[in-house]
Amino acid sequence: MAYDQINPNGRDKIPRSARSTEPAWVTTVALPPEAAPFDLQAAINAAGDGEPTVIELNSDIILNGYDIKIPQDKIIKLTSAGAEITHSIDANRLFRVLSVSSQAALYLENIIITGGVGTDSGAGVSVFGGTLVMNNNAAITGNQASGAGAGVLIRNGGTFCMNGGEITNNTAGTEGGGVNNGTGGIFLMAGGIISGNSCPLIGASRGGGVFNSGIFTMEGGEIFGNYAIISGGGVFNAAYFTMEGGKLCGNSSGGNGGGIYNAGSERSLFIAGGEISGNFAAGSGGGIYMHPVEGTAPLITVTGKSLIADNLAGHDGGGIWISFGQPCRLEIGPDTVFSGNKASRAFNRSPADIGACSDHIAAVRWTSPFPQGYNNYDISYTNGTPFLFPAKVTIQADQKSVSQALPAGRFAFGLFNENGRRIASAVSDAAGMIIFPSITITQTGIFNYSIRELTQNGTWSNDTGYPVTITVTENGKGQLTANVCYPDRAPVPIGTFRHSVPKPVTVRFHARKNVCGACQYAGRFTFGLFDIKGKRVSAAVNDACGNIAFPSITYTKAGIYYYTIRELTQKNGRTADSTVHPVTVKVCSGQGRLTADVQYPGGLPCFCSTCKPSVPAPVNVSIHACKNVCGAPLCADQFTFGLFRQNCTKAAQEYPCGEPVFISCCRMPCRFNGW
Repeated sequence: MAYDQINPNGRDKIPRSARSTEPAWVTTVALPPEAAPFDLQAAINAAGDGEPTVIELNSDIILNGYDIKIPQDKIIKLTSAGAEITHSIDANRLFRVLSVSSQAALYLENIIITGGVGTDSGAGVSVFGGTLVMNNNAAITGNQASGAGAGVLIRNGGTFCMNGGEITNNTAGTEGGGVNNGTGGIFLMAGGIISGNSCPLIGASRGGGVFNSGIFTMEGGEIFGNYAIISGGGVFNAAYFTMEGGKLCGNSSGGNGGGIYNAGSERSLFIAGGEISGNFAAGSGGGIYMHPVEGTAPLITVTGKSLIADNLAGHDGGGIWISFGQPCRLEIGPDTVFSGNKASRAFNRSPADIGACSDHIAAVRWTSPFPQGYNNYDISYTNGTPFLFPAKVTIQADQKSVSQALPAGRFAFGLFNENGRRIASAVSDAAGMIIFPSITITQTGIFNYSIRELTQNGTWSNDTGYPVTITVTENGKGQLTANVCYPDRAPVPIGTFRHSVPKPVTVRFHARKNVCGACQYAGRFTFGLFDIKGKRVSAAVNDACGNIAFPSITYTKAGIYYYTIRELTQKNGRTADSTVHPVTVKVCSGQGRLTADVQYPGGLPCFCSTCKPSVPAPVNVSIHACKNVCGAPLCADQFTFGLFRQNCTKAAQEYPCGEPVFISCCRMPCRFNGW
């Protein structure tokens, strides 16, 4: 079926037969629960030729290597019994799931096709000359083909009409992770979603969402989040593609054509509506990449309120990139909007190129003035002087210590150009690695640099210079590449710096605490060590003998360090000594190590405190007496007794219940004899 026969006006319209409504279903067959694969195949084979038949699944079916075939002249609808449950046909990753023969038709609704594996092409549903129709709540997902068409494979002039449903998370080794529409095939997308499909293998991995070498018309639905490692993250078009609606968004390519990669001939791409946005290409053509077939002068038409927005290219042509190797015509309609497209590199062109490029535009509304239409953001038509993408170079060195580990950030180094001008600086890390900031080179040639250590304050510096040579060439594709050479250290690609870092020294500070009027005990008093800025460095408490020892301090640099020792404020009747005792530490370097001299200008710090006298705790005393009566019985409460102080004054009142009075001193009780 020739293209011009379908579309004499240059538009790849889908034949009316592919747009027909569903037939009137004559027969319905309900499979029993736990039906086996051969039960499903038997129901399909039993359907009358040309008799529309619905087959309902009452359970999931695991094929385990048994592939289901729709024979010639069969018209079958596969669905789940009841709208509340969606059953699946799962190949269990042993073989493909379904195939549709010539002159047969398969309708999918409320069913899942999954787990298919194709050792060549086709894993989910393969259409060999027949017709496949996807309706709402149908899904083709999780299939994998070593070759092309992991989700849907269309061959031998087959037709695929997608009204709804989803084709998701399928993976192809070559072309068409979601859908592969072969030569002579027809694919109409009126609705539904094609998402998360990929062609991730290096090689001929093209068309993460759709690979088309037949006729593909998109009227609705969404193609988003698909990926191809080579080209055409969303769609790779090698024949005829018309986009009249829907969205093609968020797709990505590791090469060119994040949204669409078009490799067709004349009139191969016609965009009359819809949205192409948020796509990304690591190379060129974030939205659309146009690479004409040799010997053709294709026409790209973008019109009908189309939106091409927020696409990003790693090289050129954020919105559209057109190859300068072949002539190409571009028509942009007055309702088309370009917005927010970006490309990473600037476009190098002469003023004459602007006039030449403007001949390719009919009318357009730009996000910036018209001469910027080819500003490499919205459109890049690179028939001028190719832009050379600069080379970024990172230069490194390695520092070695003779005696011990290097402290990070202690030593600084400079990178100097051949004129002796310092262009970058870096410090060594704890492993001795020195990494200079990247330098950008925008032209070919040989560039000479040197690495030298910068002078340190009070630290010996290595004054050796280490040469570095960078050779920059162009790889034939507009990319500059750099080769870094270290002549004095060949074949080791880094210079070596050596230092003798002195061994650190550790110091402890001591003091004394004396207490008057009370016993000394450990941990009773707290003391602080403060630096020259008044910041407390550490704290310590006294032991039972009054000795105070602060935590050790380690010094890694020579110098004079000043401290003070103070007693911290106490509570609960303890009186703090407010004396401030100065301490000086002199750290010297020699023979590969540091030494420290601790000096107490006022002598070893000694703190004195006086404790307030304590009030003795009271003591309880019980005083007893006894009354004896001779010759008569002794009756209770018959006699009364008193407790008197030493001066014979009454010291206590009577207590009828005999409650004792507690006095610290008393007269001995008298003993009475009865009469």
